Amino acid sequence: MPIVVSLVLLKLWALFAPLQASPPVSSSTPPPSAFFHPPSPPPQQPFQIHLQGPFSISPDGVYHVSGGISISYLGTTISADRMDGSFKNGFLFSGNARIERNGISATADTIFFYPPDGSFRLGNPHGMLTPSLFNGNIYSPIFLKGQELEGNQSGYLFGQSLSATTCTLPTPHYQLQIGSAELIPYQKLTLRKVSIFFFGVKLLTLPELVIPLNQRLPKRPRTNYLPEFGQNIDEGYFARFPYAFAEGRDAAGLIRLDVTQKRGIGYRFEQEYLAGKQTTQTTPTNEAYSADNGVLVSAYGYGSIGNRLPRLGTGLGPTNGGLFSLQGYLSQGFNTNFSASFKHQQNIGSNNRIAIDSELQRNSYTFGTGTVSYDTQTTRFDFNHTDPLHGTDGDLTLNLATSFSPGFFSRQLTGSLKQDFLFGSSGSTHNSLSFDLELSDLLSGGSGLSSKSERLDENFSYQHDSREYALSLVANGSTPIGVQTGGTFGVLQKLPELKMDVNTYRFRGGWLQKLPATLELGVGQYSEPGSEVNTDRVLLGLNTQPITLLTGRTELTTALGFEQRFYGDGAAQYRLHDDMHLRQHIAGRSGFDIDYVYDQPEGATPFYFDQLRRSHYLSFDGGYLDDPHFQFTARVGYDLTHSPGTLPWQSLSTRLMWRPSPSVRFDATQVYDPNRGRFFALVNQLSLRGKNDFGLDILANIDPQQPGIRRKITQLNTQFSIPIGRAWRINGLYLYNGLTGSFTAQNLQIIHDWDCLEMSLTYTNNVGGFRPERAFYLSIRITAFPFFRAFGYGPAGQALGTGIGSLY
Repeated sequence: MPIVVSLVLLKLWALFAPLQASPPVSSSTPPPSAFFHPPSPPPQQPFQIHLQGPFSISPDGVYHVSGGISISYLGTTISADRMDGSFKNGFLFSGNARIERNGISATADTIFFYPPDGSFRLGNPHGMLTPSLFNGNIYSPIFLKGQELEGNQSGYLFGQSLSATTCTLPTPHYQLQIGSAELIPYQKLTLRKVSIFFFGVKLLTLPELVIPLNQRLPKRPRTNYLPEFGQNIDEGYFARFPYAFAEGRDAAGLIRLDVTQKRGIGYRFEQEYLAGKQTTQTTPTNEAYSADNGVLVSAYGYGSIGNRLPRLGTGLGPTNGGLFSLQGYLSQGFNTNFSASFKHQQNIGSNNRIAIDSELQRNSYTFGTGTVSYDTQTTRFDFNHTDPLHGTDGDLTLNLATSFSPGFFSRQLTGSLKQDFLFGSSGSTHNSLSFDLELSDLLSGGSGLSSKSERLDENFSYQHDSREYALSLVANGSTPIGVQTGGTFGVLQKLPELKMDVNTYRFRGGWLQKLPATLELGVGQYSEPGSEVNTDRVLLGLNTQPITLLTGRTELTTALGFEQRFYGDGAAQYRLHDDMHLRQHIAGRSGFDIDYVYDQPEGATPFYFDQLRRSHYLSFDGGYLDDPHFQFTARVGYDLTHSPGTLPWQSLSTRLMWRPSPSVRFDATQVYDPNRGRFFALVNQLSLRGKNDFGLDILANIDPQQPGIRRKITQLNTQFSIPIGRAWRINGLYLYNGLTGSFTAQNLQIIHDWDCLEMSLTYTNNVGGFRPERAFYLSIRITAFPFFRAFGYGPAGQALGTGIGSLY
């Protein structure tokens, strides 16, 4: 029967408390430098000790326990058959010794426990670390055994001569043999002299491996970080072998070897460095391709090697720091198919930021039966000043771009200066003033001909907002500089324009507040390119807010308006409009909407931009949505202004959803032309779900007006994930174009699972980009670690799908 003796030990604790500030170093006490020391716990926190056998206390305060003991303190529970020691020098547990605390469970030959700071040391441990210690960077427990393991109440761990695996089998499929390991919770895990074994075979030994644990969202390693194999029209068959490495804490490098069939040996080199505090960034999945500066860099990037160096292989660079990259082929030197870039971004103080971006590309692409070569070079400089306290914001941008190819050249210089001011803000009153100057200089030519265009655009804006009204003053111009030989172009110039909007519902009182109307007044001089008209315009407008006529199950609202425009050349026009909306509720979510739109302009205008469009139509939109197994919607419209011989009806589109069970769903969309009495689009999708994450989507897009059965099926797409037994799975995404009679995308993946490991073979063949590619990837990964698989992506890095919904 366990005996609780916490009160007795608490008194003894008080006697020894003055001696616990600095633990002595002895053969039974680990050196203080081996531990990560948290703040010392308050000494009044009691032990909880349960004894199952006799114990004794010597005059010098040494405890001897046999027959079983369990002790709990500072979130740690240790149990064993025997215990010897004291509060001053620590306790040694032996005989079926076991320790448990948040995230750790282990047995050992001996366990040494030091009460003052909750530290412990395990001899010959066999234990388990749960995913909670790794801040979401691991999904399965880690099983450890080794020579020695030390730790303390903060979760800090240090071990020597360890083996680790997440495999639950007696003979694991893989394991790591580790010389030493140090875990600082929620910061990092450092492994030294790491040997990796797969199926009992030693693959390689790493001198050091650092895994950051302080990322809010763990970076997903990608399959493209592994060797990459494929084929494209420029390189033929290729193999790429990337290697990324850290250079201290604030720099990293990437070296990639490309072995190609047509261009020989290629390379890519990146050097990244940090300069200042790094800010958190959210980036799209396919950012690597859209922002990449390399000619033949994969569309998916190479992942991360550290928390503060996340962008190697993407060509992007850090938020504060720089990136230098080179890519080319050894046989072609620096003149053909070579690219180089330099990027640097830097915050200066709390209000200023600069960015420099320079890029050179010399490319040669296969086109038809020949090749096309061109050189491009761009250099961009940005400076931004933001001072929210004083309400100022400014930007300066300079950009130079040059391009050369046989028979053609171009040079474009652009620059802009923008400045914004906020002032006089009080309550609902705000004032803003902004101006910007934009310079463009374009020179292009070829085959003995050339053209030049140089312009300066000026923009000015003042905005005053208050509770009762809003006032704006806008002016802009476009001034040619020098002789223009490339034709004229421009924008609508306001010389200037003054507008005022008054909303009566924002008034504080009076009868106007009860009139839900907006008054618009405007006057200005305008110069329009194309029409070459330069004259004045006065605008008067009165529009009501939506007025509710009916409420309840039948809702009816209307909004009326009148606008009058006068022009400096004597022309004038006015506009009457009415928007009416009727909604009828039927049952719960079902019902229908009827919209009536009347927009009638009369008169004339000398400007193109001010021409008003006449509209007069009805539209109907309704649906039955109350049944979770069956739903139907329809939409159609009718033009009331049609003349004989025109087509008054808008297309009738319907959509049907039928879901007889949670694992079966059918969607059908039909588009019908009432004017000609025929269908011109039918889209049907069948979705099936089953056990063990089985999924199948089949989509067919049918155009009945196309000739022949094959061409009528303009699209036939399928996406599937099929388990085969307990260890195999096949994923696929196929997109077929019936008009061309060919596949636009073929993606197939075969996966085999071994409890703790997963092997995948992925094949992709996507056409439609500038350079269609076929590629295949073979990867073996540990399932306990987060992973992103580059599957189902198009030639531009865009996610592909069947068209409606997705499997996951």
